[in-house]
Amino acid sequence: MFEKSSRNKDRFILPGKGILMGEDLWDLSFENLNKIAVGLDTELADPKVKNFLKKATPEDAGTKRKFDIVLHVIKIKQEEVEKKVDAQERKEKRDKLLGLLDKKEDEKLANMTKEEIEEELKELQ
Repeated sequence: MFEKSSRNKDRFILPGKGILMGEDLWDLSFENLNKIAVGLDTELADPKVKNFLKKATPEDAGTKRKFDIVLHVIKIKQEEVEKKVDAQERKEKRDKLLGLLDKKEDEKLANMTKEEIEEELKELQ
């Protein structure tokens, strides 16, 4: 899909911004990617043009390919955001558990008798 797109020098129209190349899609916000996808979808399913005898043209295939590429980029970027959020949540939970573990260790030390503390100190010298 990407090879055909690059060989055909596909360009993507972002209303208000102009014409973009395929690699530019990765730098766009979800909102702008959605604008491009909506435009391509409209182009694919233009309700004004009703011709049931018309066969698919190479231009239709190019539009479909561009639409599929934009959807793929959206999907990958969404997965990356989900992974990042998941990693952040896991890090926060891990940090919290480590903090609780430190607190338990402190409680254990605080509950030691004077003699136990003195014995530990002797061992550490």
